[in-house]
Amino acid sequence: MSRYLHLAHLQHPPIVKAGEYVNRGQHIGYVGNTGNSKGAHLHFEIRKQKPPSWTKYVNGYSKNSVKDLYIDPTTFIKDGFPADFTYTGSRFLQWDGSVWHPGIDINSPDDEGKRVYSPINGRVQFSGGVSLWKKVGRKILPSFFNSGWGNHIWIEVDEANPGL
Repeated sequence: MSRYLHLAHLQHPPIVKAGEYVNRGQHIGYVGNTGNSKGAHLHFEIRKQKPPSWTKYVNGYSKNSVKDLYIDPTTFIKDGFPADFTYTGSRFLQWDGSVWHPGIDINSPDDEGKRVYSPINGRVQFSGGVSLWKKVGRKILPSFFNSGWGNHIWIEVDEANPGL
């Protein structure tokens, strides 16, 4: 069974595309403040199985439900990956006042624009931007249509060679 790594709130859409294979340590984007974000940070989570949607969040899920779907990604942060950060913010399974936080937020006031590196070997499953283009009326839909992730990426872990 595969695990799926998710990095969100990137400054720009990821520099790798769906279908590409990435290696641990490969530059994949930049720390940003896009989507539902209160400051520059990198949201980092790992699902135990493929999510039903690349944009679905865990709103309304119980703590046990979130714990059943995700693993603590802290062990994937080694040797400066996914980035070299000076401060770690929200922790795994922390209550943020409205939802159980399924990942960790790695941040510092000065992290905007820092490079983000892939902490694993794997195949990019989704690489997306802040908003969707609505063909009717030619309007840009706000970021809550992608659950507030902003610019984000999902990578399926290469379980045969995760690069850890």
